[in-house]
Amino acid sequence: MLLALLAGMAMPFVQAQQQFWNSLPGGNVITNNEWFGADLLSTIPLSFETRVNQPMLWSTNNVNRMRLIGTNTTGAINGYTGLDLSGFLGLGPFGSTLVDQPFAALHIDNNGIQESAYRPWMRTGMLLTQGSDQGYFGLKDEGLGRNHSVIAWSDNTLNDPGPDNLRFIFTSNNTAAYGTAGQLDGLEAARFVPSATGNQTFFGVGDWFTAGIMPRERVDVLDGRLRIRQLPNDLAANGPFRVMVVDDTPAPSAERGVVKWVDPSIFGGGVNDCDWIVQTPDPHVSSVYDGSNCPWDRTHGAGIGMQFPRAKLHVFHNDYTLLGRTATWSRVVADDMISIFQGVLGESGPDPMDQYVGHVEGVHGFAYNGKVTIGVRGHGLFDNTVQGSAAGHLVGVQGEAEATNSQQISFMAGLYGTVIAPPGTPNAWAAFINGPAFITQPWTISDENLKTDIEDAAPVDAASALNALSLHTYTFNHAAAPTMVLPLGEHLGLLAPELEQVLPDLVMDAMHPAEYDSLGNVTAEAVPFKAVNMQGLIPYLIGGHQDQNATMEQMQQQIAAQNDAIAQMQELLAACCAHPASDERMHLQNGGLILGKDRDLIIQPNPFSEPPTVFYSLERAGRMQLMANSADGKQLVVLRDATQEAGESQLVWDTNALQPGMYYLTLLLDSEPVVKKAVKVGR
Repeated sequence: MLLALLAGMAMPFVQAQQQFWNSLPGGNVITNNEWFGADLLSTIPLSFETRVNQPMLWSTNNVNRMRLIGTNTTGAINGYTGLDLSGFLGLGPFGSTLVDQPFAALHIDNNGIQESAYRPWMRTGMLLTQGSDQGYFGLKDEGLGRNHSVIAWSDNTLNDPGPDNLRFIFTSNNTAAYGTAGQLDGLEAARFVPSATGNQTFFGVGDWFTAGIMPRERVDVLDGRLRIRQLPNDLAANGPFRVMVVDDTPAPSAERGVVKWVDPSIFGGGVNDCDWIVQTPDPHVSSVYDGSNCPWDRTHGAGIGMQFPRAKLHVFHNDYTLLGRTATWSRVVADDMISIFQGVLGESGPDPMDQYVGHVEGVHGFAYNGKVTIGVRGHGLFDNTVQGSAAGHLVGVQGEAEATNSQQISFMAGLYGTVIAPPGTPNAWAAFINGPAFITQPWTISDENLKTDIEDAAPVDAASALNALSLHTYTFNHAAAPTMVLPLGEHLGLLAPELEQVLPDLVMDAMHPAEYDSLGNVTAEAVPFKAVNMQGLIPYLIGGHQDQNATMEQMQQQIAAQNDAIAQMQELLAACCAHPASDERMHLQNGGLILGKDRDLIIQPNPFSEPPTVFYSLERAGRMQLMANSADGKQLVVLRDATQEAGESQLVWDTNALQPGMYYLTLLLDSEPVVKKAVKVGR
């Protein structure tokens, strides 16, 4: 089928050359300048396919060079069965009984004879076979959507004469001017060597090929120096530890250059040494301390940067070019599952035997006269790249005040902020919270003793003020102020410019401060914005509520009066309905009842179970209305509302939705009513 299609596509060209493609054994002779394919007039892709489940083979010089496998979902390799090998492409002879078909999506074979290193996950990638060895470069499916990139090198045995290595080789221009990289074998940068046990590998850095030896350590550096450009941030050792050294025994010792450890005490120190020492059995680094032979009393301390310290540990720092701009810096990095640790812990309190102490502070921060001056700064950070469970508790600054006897406490505050600024100073805040705030028991100052000039407020049209405000839905523009930690999602609220036009006292101009780095350079510009005093809206809400209550009371009084009038009308209507034989019909005019003789309203049938027909006549032209009401006077539906000439009319009243019971039909002509009782019965 395919050959017939291709023959049709190439027919003009082939006929011109008097050559025809067909399926005859041996094919046809191709002369110079002849080709097989699609010409410039083709409008569809050139397709090579077999409609039956057969592989496609490519050969030159009567030797098969490449093969494309058809559908094969029951493949078997290296004892693994039920493998899906469909559509795998192989380059090479595949002449072995064990390596006779592609094992992976792309398989390059050079007379491979061994399949024992194959694993079923070696599918999505390139697999190489030569002799008894194999290599794989691709993905390894670990399940749950995890596909790891893998370089796998394989050998049929670890001792024959193996094991084979994974080598990293660099080559350049093949001339002596390029050193080892220019030679035939190139420059080896590193290699992995499996151990004979098959349970570990050794990684060697260096040109092991030129040296003619093999790495024999988990990490083995052949030559050169080992450097750590950036030291790790793990916690410093706070228990028994050892110092790493390099064995310098002369060659040919096998221990030369091996990294080992020694006890740091061999470098000096001891109980009679007043320098910094490691104290045991409770290890910690210390200088002068109780129990040592070093002098100590309250006049002695450890000082850094001064000759006469004024505290047990006193740090004086005035030259940032030596160490940096921080006087002391504590950094704690946990290397175990530690539940609580502190970078800085301040604790102070009197000795139990001492008398009353007037003032005790755990941590006191004092900064002055800087472009950015911060007394105490707290920063809690959780990096989501850290392995393990998510952070359970993250706090920048935590303040806590606790007392066991509240009778002796005059004041308590977990956090106490004070700002002292000249009147009119903009952006002076005792507390500035850049993000959501949660307060379980909010209170505000409203004591009359702290207020003067107290008077009853003049009537305020609070309802009009509130009605002039507009509610909006919106999302915050985080790109305009990335340092303000604006809330996410859609919100409902007010716009400050609109509120300012109605209640200007509740809006003020504010400024989110700029941010600086340790050198005083601006890293984020200040952001001006309008702030709203939402608490100031409360009096207007109260006033609006009071106005609404007054209006509702007035409306309730009007409704009561209307109900009284309706009750009176129902009594009169009942009296009218009690005399159905009377020729007179009542209608209201100017609050009273008058009689009309030329207007009629008839319901047939009445009582009814199916929708009745309503007949009515008008004694004069005018605007008429015909409406149905319930027994308690509530209007149910307007059946007709129009301007009509005098005369008779009729309509069908749809009563299907009405429950059985008593109803009233009212016929109004220029607001003058005629009422008839209607009764619906069950079917």
